Amino acid sequence: MTILPKKSRPTPKERTEPRQQPTTASSSEQSTSQAASSSRTFYGHHEPSVGGEVVRKKMKADRAARVKNKAAASPSASVDGHNSGDENDRAFSDEELERRFEEHLQKAKGFNIKKMRGDGACLFRAVADQIYGDEEMHGTVRKLCMDYMAKNSDHFSQFVTEDFNEYLMRKRQDHVHGNHVEMQAIAEIFSRPIQVYEYSTEPINTFQPEGGKENPPLRLSYHGTTHYNSVVDPFGATIGVGLGLPGFIPGLAEKTLMHDAMRTSEAHAIEEAMLKDKISLTDWQATDQSLSEQVNTFANIV
Repeated sequence: MTILPKKSRPTPKERTEPRQQPTTASSSEQSTSQAASSSRTFYGHHEPSVGGEVVRKKMKADRAARVKNKAAASPSASVDGHNSGDENDRAFSDEELERRFEEHLQKAKGFNIKKMRGDGACLFRAVADQIYGDEEMHGTVRKLCMDYMAKNSDHFSQFVTEDFNEYLMRKRQDHVHGNHVEMQAIAEIFSRPIQVYEYSTEPINTFQPEGGKENPPLRLSYHGTTHYNSVVDPFGATIGVGLGLPGFIPGLAEKTLMHDAMRTSEAHAIEEAMLKDKISLTDWQATDQSLSEQVNTFANIV
């Protein structure tokens, strides 16, 4: 959102001059008002956080100050006509904050933050990591997302201020950032809620798929102003959920391998026990035969 520098009180001389037309609102402001007045809204909702509220307030204050300073230096610099107002901002960097965020999330939820490459495709990389198990499939996720939004343009165009076709064309490029509009589309495509963690142990935003189908969520962590990482539950496999594979059960392959290994181990143990019994029986038979021979020999002597 563009923040214009505060205007000073006009002088008597300025009062006699013709009044200039008010500055047109930025595209981000138009997008917000347009989405709010629309009869159709996203299924996402904001959830109050528990652990990171103070941290987020500080970050938002710092972010607002940077935007204000940037706008004061060059009021037109932040107005580029793009719906994603922050997609070109520099990422926030605080190593201590990031470390504490990872530790608290791991301790509270058992989740691990898997870092994605910061090349503009991080949102799609994080989703690909959880859907396909490979972040390099981000191009596939992006294409599915853009195709879905194009097919449902009547709905998604309400939340975009620039020309929708130009928006889709720009977002199809590999290194253009995704935002909340794309997250809602992804949630609907894969029928999986998307939970976003921002320096908190509870999700601050959740995007719900249409129809409310109960599938494990896609978990993302939001860092700074533009970067997303993949939040992974190491004990809850969800790769493949949402692809529509018939009879697919997450982690079934690993369970099958473990079951086969246990059966093989049990069979080996049974064979080993039978071999030991056979050896023992052979030893007993040999001893019995030796005793019989000795008895016969003694009888012949007598």
